[in-house]
Amino acid sequence: MKKILLVTASLVLMGTMVFASPWPSYHYGAFSGSDPFDRNNNSSGFINGTAFVYPDGVGALPSPGLIGESGEKFDLEGLKIKEDANYVYVSLANSFGYSAYSTSWRSWYDMGDLFIGKDGGGPQYAVDIFDIASNSSASTKLYSVDSWNYIDNRPGTYYSNAAVRNAAGAFELNAGTALGDVGMHKGYMSSYEQNPMKYYQTQTYVWEFAIDKSLLGDFNTLDFHVTMACGNDFMNETYEAIPEPTTMLLFGIGLLGAGAYRRFKH
Repeated sequence: MKKILLVTASLVLMGTMVFASPWPSYHYGAFSGSDPFDRNNNSSGFINGTAFVYPDGVGALPSPGLIGESGEKFDLEGLKIKEDANYVYVSLANSFGYSAYSTSWRSWYDMGDLFIGKDGGGPQYAVDIFDIASNSSASTKLYSVDSWNYIDNRPGTYYSNAAVRNAAGAFELNAGTALGDVGMHKGYMSSYEQNPMKYYQTQTYVWEFAIDKSLLGDFNTLDFHVTMACGNDFMNETYEAIPEPTTMLLFGIGLLGAGAYRRFKH
């Protein structure tokens, strides 16, 4: 019985400690001391935990540029998520800021909006990245998603390849309703590129977003997605919510009750 009570007390204490102190931070309180990469350099997006295989390899035509240029220049590098009592924080790392220029196609290709789904329900929200592309620190908007667009239908993209286009999925919010402000900070990390394709491509941009949880409502999981206009790279990450302290407390009380009933029964 003492063991049961000890375990229960530990669980309750863990539940109350989840939000006991603020997150350390790059900027918003979520990622200090954490490598922003969670994908190897030059890797493609993942679908259900499996790396998507591009027809001719990542960076090959008809994606913008040739293999050498496209390795780092058009690469999404990492997508990480944390939360505290009030906010969900997202860290998005890439090698190009907002747009990357293809010398082969003589065109710019942008990073898409950040899409968010709840509990496997597909894109339900989008963080507008386009409007704040030129700012280092500002606020943008969280929108409900009524409809969204695929990657661009123009030269230098994978639009004509249905398999890649469908894998890249939602690129840009088409129609929706603004729900509220989202904090944003864009940082420049010069030391994170460990395997650049070119010696001068050693820059990494880390975008951080602070999303008020009241805008998202209740959720068990959040599904995050972002791609590039060319479809050359995309990222998907699923985040499981941290149980609320009250939930943990009720769970602990339930265990205490079960232990007391068992002791009384014997």
